[in-house]
Amino acid sequence: FISRAVCTARARKPAMAEGKQSTARRDLLQQIEVDVQKKWEENKVFECDAPDSSSEKFMCTFPYPYMNGLLHIGHAFSLTKAIFAAHFNRLLGKKVLFPFGFHCTGMPIQAAANKLSREFEVYGSPYPIFPPGRPTPKESAEGVIELDDEGVT
Repeated sequence: FISRAVCTARARKPAMAEGKQSTARRDLLQQIEVDVQKKWEENKVFECDAPDSSSEKFMCTFPYPYMNGLLHIGHAFSLTKAIFAAHFNRLLGKKVLFPFGFHCTGMPIQAAANKLSREFEVYGSPYPIFPPGRPTPKESAEGVIELDDEGVT
């Protein structure tokens, strides 16, 4: 990887003209990202053949984030611990299973339904309310449906 001294030296550039901001730091970070991803791809860091059947197994899980709210720093805090454990155990040569997904059932759905119910009570239904039953069209003697200004009556 790239040392701190190299990063600092790369980020130093002549001062920009007044009114313009330098993009040197952003460009450096994007270049580091590309370099590291290339190294990961060359070394197949995220590709793995399962070790032989005598290898120890390791499984970790993460409480799936509910989709009734925004993801926040707490998700990242908890998730990074699980990711670290999975990668560390893989480096030790273990068979690692780390499933991940999103949870869209249960209490968050009930909470969303309750919220909608309260909003209907406060603001009313956002959908039009039609009279019960089907409209009965009027037909002329020849069997042609007659229309008026309100449509089919």
